Amino acid sequence: MFKKIKYIILITLLAGAAYGAYTVYITPKQIIPLPYKMSYRPLANEIEAAQNADILVIGDAMGRTLDAYLPEIIDKASVKLRNPLTIYNWSKEHEGLHRTLYKMRYLKKWPKLVLYFGGSEENYELAAWPGDFDKIKINIERYSDKRILSTIMTFPWLSKFVYKAVKQITIRDEVKPFEKETNFFLRQRMNELAFSLFKIEFDYLLTLGREHNSRFIVITPPIKLDQTPKEVCDNATSNSVIIEQNDIKNLIEAGLDKDAHQKALELLSVTKGNAFSHYLVGKTALNLGNYKKARDELTMAHAFDCQMWRAHPVINSIIRKSAERENIRLIDFDQTMALLLGRELLFFDEKTPQHIYFKDLQRSILLQVKEVFKL
Repeated sequence: MFKKIKYIILITLLAGAAYGAYTVYITPKQIIPLPYKMSYRPLANEIEAAQNADILVIGDAMGRTLDAYLPEIIDKASVKLRNPLTIYNWSKEHEGLHRTLYKMRYLKKWPKLVLYFGGSEENYELAAWPGDFDKIKINIERYSDKRILSTIMTFPWLSKFVYKAVKQITIRDEVKPFEKETNFFLRQRMNELAFSLFKIEFDYLLTLGREHNSRFIVITPPIKLDQTPKEVCDNATSNSVIIEQNDIKNLIEAGLDKDAHQKALELLSVTKGNAFSHYLVGKTALNLGNYKKARDELTMAHAFDCQMWRAHPVINSIIRKSAERENIRLIDFDQTMALLLGRELLFFDEKTPQHIYFKDLQRSILLQVKEVFKL
């Protein structure tokens, strides 16, 4: 009987040791605990063009919107130069920061000026397994601990013991949109992961730029505040709440904005996580001419939107805070557009401001370019 107990204990210990060894083996050695791995190489001609440019534009679909405005920026900035400045727009539609950061690491020489205009499509493709949410969150917390990070940077192999093993997603050349999780709880978790990963990636991008002696200009992607949120999270609503919201909508349609605003405020007091409740308060405040209240509540409406389908207040907040902390040049395009709330036809569609506001952005970029190159 005693021998059987010893064998059971021994087998248990061996199994535990084997599992621990296997966990260490499958955990990749990495400074930053990214839940994905890249399995493609950027095109050689693109790398060469990016390295040889004086100004490099990176980002997602927002970055591509600058195509029509970059030639004039170069022409006006190069007036007194014998050889005009060169610019290359390496932005790509649907390109999350994880892809941008990956291809930037292929550059042996960075341009003197890098302009980042992205952050509007961070949840377009799946970059982390929802099932590993808790492990990824723990890894990010450990990475954020300066003492732990310092130890890992000194002894990188220790990362295999510090970070928890997660199922890494393989990112290939083709960007494939993932089917948005129908489980609202998991969708909220994915949004939270997107924010955490963006912060890590964005800070690392700025660090790489500093190491390569590049200057940065970062632009916040604008949010169309008066756009109705796409979806209310399931845990923030109920049938009775929906009925009250419909009643408020009817009051707005009847032109009874004061009554609608009061009822919306009362509803919001008990549904603070409901995107549409914030929207109704913001919408009625806008109709009543209270623009500050409207901006605040409409911003909250988009912050609580259960679908992350464009620029997001949290992403823009990360960009602002990191730019301030690192003393990076910031053009707050989102804030500029928010301050214009109440004007007619601010946006061409759900995401893109009208041409006249891009011309203002163009002038802001030109001023920054002249300062960087001392023109």
